[in-house]
Amino acid sequence: MKWAKGVSGNPGGRPKLEVSIRDLAQQNSMEALETLVQVMRSGKPGERLVAANAILDRAYGRPTQSVEMSGDCSTLVDLLVSLNQNHASSDPATGSAQITDAAACSDGDPNLLPASERQH
Repeated sequence: MKWAKGVSGNPGGRPKLEVSIRDLAQQNSMEALETLVQVMRSGKPGERLVAANAILDRAYGRPTQSVEMSGDCSTLVDLLVSLNQNHASSDPATGSAQITDAAACSDGDPNLLPASERQH
């Protein structure tokens, strides 16, 4: 049976558990950590590495990963300049431009085209 648009098939949501999984995990976290330490010290080499990484991740957080961006940033710059020029009003306090209604811009707005493609 299909539900009418905007109607939930489960309006009450998932039934609440008497003991949340988070609470249960927190109650057993010391034992879990002790198990990780035991595996790190006496497990097989691969298991030791996984356990050591798990301990370090929980102690210090996972290492940050850098993301390399490639491509031409001029399109984004053109968009921002265009929004500023065509959809901004002057802030009375500072005199600088401020965008007041970016939601009014649509994909087909000719003012959002890159400078090289705009017709003046």
